[in-house]
Amino acid sequence: MRVVPKRPSQYHLIYRVRGIPLRRVDVNHPHRPLGICTHEHVYDPRTGDEPAAKLLDFPAPPANQHTIDLALWRESFFAFAERCNVEADPGCWIDPVIGGH
Repeated sequence: MRVVPKRPSQYHLIYRVRGIPLRRVDVNHPHRPLGICTHEHVYDPRTGDEPAAKLLDFPAPPANQHTIDLALWRESFFAFAERCNVEADPGCWIDPVIGGH
């Protein structure tokens, strides 16, 4: 999960295997022709393409929100793990340090 402190309502969740991003969810990011939305890219091994599809059922904050409840980030993390068919127990999550490294 990658969060930019200046834009906490925009973040990425990426599932990589051997350096290949098999699935990525971009929360509140622009994508043509979808506009600013939460959308998913799924890698197609036949073509190498990562077509985008809008996600309506993914837990995400409203766009341009300046403060985010950590519980929503956690919910997004576990929803993403489920989409990737990855078993993630509660110990997989550590609250991020906002503005830190």
